[in-house]
Amino acid sequence: MDEIKQQPIRVGLQDFYWSSEYKPLLNYWQIKVALTSASHKRLYIDIEETTSNHTVRVKDVINYINQAFRLGWLRERATCCLRYGRGKVWRTSLSIEQEKEIILQLAGRLQKVREMIDWADQLDQLKQIEQAFQIQLPSFFKQLYIYTAVGFGPDAGLLPLLSKDKSRTTVLSLNQAIQAKNIHDPFWKFPKELLLFLDWGNGIYSGINCESTVETVWVWDQNQFLLQGTWQSCLWQHTQDLVNWLEVWVEEDAEGAALFEHMFQVRN
Repeated sequence: MDEIKQQPIRVGLQDFYWSSEYKPLLNYWQIKVALTSASHKRLYIDIEETTSNHTVRVKDVINYINQAFRLGWLRERATCCLRYGRGKVWRTSLSIEQEKEIILQLAGRLQKVREMIDWADQLDQLKQIEQAFQIQLPSFFKQLYIYTAVGFGPDAGLLPLLSKDKSRTTVLSLNQAIQAKNIHDPFWKFPKELLLFLDWGNGIYSGINCESTVETVWVWDQNQFLLQGTWQSCLWQHTQDLVNWLEVWVEEDAEGAALFEHMFQVRN
């Protein structure tokens, strides 16, 4: 998790750290709030229907935090996301229309679409993944598989969900193998809410958190066990959400070399 380096703000009897950033791809401002500068307990406030010239005022940040209190922030396990737009506030992820727009923009910019896919078949496969692991896949993650074709994504691209070819690594086979792995650690086990979806090779994978309010992307690197001696060291958060993960990817190179380096820069 990146540190929030702005000066603290006081709300009630508590001090918080906050920063703001304009997201040009989605045309909204995002405010990040945390109890400490490097806290994993985060509040993300997205302000829609604005421009890059919009000014985020301290008074507004205080009001946003108070609104988050009323919706149960700080009682949440990890993160809370508030979205402001069209005269109301709600807790949600991106709309289906926004998700589709972002994905198609990314696909067009990188020209990574190689062949069309069967939407109905992809939806059926997504349901099979959810049933197999008893999880609810984040909406944006599902849209990636519905609106993009084989080969989309950094490196070799997102893994296929399922395949009749038993020798081919898929989301299903990879996660079944990882969860069946005999990890001898009475104090830790591979989180069931984490679904690996991209294979970087050499035992390194990217995965999506299917439990968090904000679908954080994580790294699972089995090589760290040999270096650090613990399974906990093999897993760390890479980006705050899947949109940010894709943004880091497209800012550099289509093959994802910079994104791969970024994974370990975040860790260290």
